Amino acid sequence: MKSLYFLVATGLLGTSPAFAAKPTPKLPERVSFNAHIRPLMSNTCFTCHGPDEEDNDSGFRIDSFAAATNPLPSDDSSVGIKPGDLKASQVYSRIMGWGDGEQMPPVDFRHQ
Repeated sequence: MKSLYFLVATGLLGTSPAFAAKPTPKLPERVSFNAHIRPLMSNTCFTCHGPDEEDNDSGFRIDSFAAATNPLPSDDSSVGIKPGDLKASQVYSRIMGWGDGEQMPPVDFRHQ
């Protein structure tokens, strides 16, 4: 009798939407900066590294390709983004928490 209850309970739970496997979102074949990357950056990075110079203490801007790929204001031997070379890109290193630079976004950032 206990095994019957177990089978009924697991059968019901297995068909419950709360316990159903969630579908994995399909990744695009090709990532588009404007469709996939810019929305993430505008919600996190542009607050401090966007066009508003009053809120940009670092002087590093990431709201345009030219600004993001130029040498950093704080270190002209490094660039924020080096196309085709993640490990040479300070933005990637800081998002991943690697190296000596400050983790980005900062721990106290409002979106975390």
